[in-house]
Amino acid sequence: MTDEIPIVDLSKCGLQVDDAEICDETIHDVGKILYRAFTTSGFVYLSNHGLPSESIDGVNKVAEEFYSLPLEEKRKFYLKKLEFGYDPVGSGKANPKREFDYYEGFRIAGSAMEDESTPWPNVPKFKEKLLALADICKILEMRLLRALGSAMRLKDPEYFCKCHSLMNKKGNMTMIKIVSYPPVPTDDTLKENQFRIADHTDHTTLILLFQDQNGGLQVMNEKGEFTDVTPIPGTIIVNPGETMQKWSGGRLRATRHRVMPPRDQSNRMNTRRSIVYFGQADDNALMEEFEYEDGFGHKTSNDETDKITVKEYTDRRFMEVFP
Repeated sequence: MTDEIPIVDLSKCGLQVDDAEICDETIHDVGKILYRAFTTSGFVYLSNHGLPSESIDGVNKVAEEFYSLPLEEKRKFYLKKLEFGYDPVGSGKANPKREFDYYEGFRIAGSAMEDESTPWPNVPKFKEKLLALADICKILEMRLLRALGSAMRLKDPEYFCKCHSLMNKKGNMTMIKIVSYPPVPTDDTLKENQFRIADHTDHTTLILLFQDQNGGLQVMNEKGEFTDVTPIPGTIIVNPGETMQKWSGGRLRATRHRVMPPRDQSNRMNTRRSIVYFGQADDNALMEEFEYEDGFGHKTSNDETDKITVKEYTDRRFMEVFP
C-alpha cells in the first residue's frame, strides 16, 4: 500500500448498517474524509464496507468461466456498443497516445441491464451474478455520494443522489465491467509504450474497483510520479472520474492511473482479474459545476464540456477509447 492513499473505515455506514440507523453526523464525517482524499491522492481504500465477499467471489467465478471460452465464442459479443459487449485484447486504448491496452473485458450498462433481449453469454448464472453485484454496488455508491454531498456544502446536499437516480437502468450509463489481463511471459510480450492499461483518467463520477492480489495498479501522485496501489484484502478501491471533477470545479481529482505488468518474473504468468463498477450520473444531467452554499463555489473553466449532457460526454469518451 502506498502511504499516500488513505483507508476509509465504513463500519458505521457500510452495507451492514440499515439506512435508518445511519445518522447525519456519521455521513458528514465520512464525507469529509472522502473529500480530503479526493482533493489530494484522488483514491481511497474502503474497509468494513459490508459488501459480501460471496458476491465478489461469485462474479469472479463466472468471469473465469467466460474468459475460458474459445475466442470465437467470446467474439460473438464483440459489438462495439457502449451498453454491452466483449472487448478482445487490442480493441481499446485508454490513452490514445499509447499502444492498444493488453487486456480483455466484458461490460454491461444502462438499458442493457434490464432489457430481456440482451444476448448474455452461455455461462451459468453469469447474468444473475453480474446484475446482483451491480445492484449492491449501487446502494454503496449512493451512500458515498450522500456523504460527499453532505460534506461539500452544496446548496442541495442531495444533488449527487438525485443525479444518479437511474443507475443500472435505462437513462443512465453506469457500467459494471469484468477485466482479465493475460500473462506477460517475456520482456518483449508488450511493445514499447504499451501497458496492461495505459495511463488515463476515468470519465464517470465515482468508480468502485475490486482488484485481485496480483497487483499492478499505479496512481499518479501530486509530484507526477506513479506509485503502487498494493491490494489490501477485503477493501474496495474508490476514485472520482472526470464527471465528478467537472462538477466540483476541479476540486475532486480525476487522477491518472495505469496497470503495469508484474516486475517479478515469477508473477508474469499469472492472469490478473478485476471487477469495476463505473458509477455515472443520469444521461440528461449537465456537465457543469454545481452550486455551493454561501458562494463557496467558483467557476474554474468555461471549456467545451460546459452545458453538454453526461450522455453526450460519455459517448464521446467511449469513441476515444474504442476507436
